[in-house]
Amino acid sequence: MLSWYAVAKLLIEQITRIGPPMVVQVVTDTCSVMKAAWKLVETKFPWITCTCCGPHVLNLYLKDLGKIEEVAAVIKKSNAILNLFWGKKRWPRTKLREVIAVNHKKEFGLYRPKATRFAGNMRALGRMLRVKADLQQVVVSRLLRVW
Repeated sequence: MLSWYAVAKLLIEQITRIGPPMVVQVVTDTCSVMKAAWKLVETKFPWITCTCCGPHVLNLYLKDLGKIEEVAAVIKKSNAILNLFWGKKRWPRTKLREVIAVNHKKEFGLYRPKATRFAGNMRALGRMLRVKADLQQVVVSRLLRVW
């Protein structure tokens, strides 16, 4: 990992290469190394403002929101449902797609979020709510076939 001084040196080199009058803002993430580097850059170029990346900060807030006990429990349960429909057996996934196509007159399935993305988990939950009756229909039809 680079030290704050090495990061500041890289930023200053790039600003100098571009031409200092052409740069008015440097946008990075908010780690302590970057914050320390900002100070050196702003000292060398007083007209340049160093700020954090808004979407990055929002992503960090959402990641923290996903760690709240109640929210994490809901995400864990939704992942259990996804694992059932995206597991080794194809029948549940295929049957769900068939039911959705009949009930919604469209072809789509469940959304599988990336492991580290809170927004993806919210999208997956939204999709599950949209097809809740379809999910129940598949599970009930499977249970009836087993009996």
